[in-house]
Amino acid sequence: AALYKYGASPTYIKQGGRVKRLTGNALPPGLEAGSPAPAIKVHLPHGSWLIMTSDGVAGTGGDEWLMDLLAGFSGDDPRSLCAHVMAASRAHGGLADDCAVLVVRVENALQSREKEV
Repeated sequence: AALYKYGASPTYIKQGGRVKRLTGNALPPGLEAGSPAPAIKVHLPHGSWLIMTSDGVAGTGGDEWLMDLLAGFSGDDPRSLCAHVMAASRAHGGLADDCAVLVVRVENALQSREKEV
């Protein structure tokens, strides 16, 4: 996958109990004229998760709590992870600004078809 990071909110890649934070240096669109942000290329193997949040989710106290929450999540439903992140955000100073969470769970297409049958 190729990510183009604009603004301050990190993107997280979860693989099992490990979470990696990805950040970019480009300003939000409209604040900087010129070339687009460079692509951050990542490999997303079967079973990995891509989590994107807006800056209002983590709040002002850092995102260590969010990385711990993501690492400890053992479910398999992206919607439940979104709800879990938003619920925990309030306790960590989030929700004062815009709040959005996008979660993508990567599955092998062949294995997905087998589950549907």
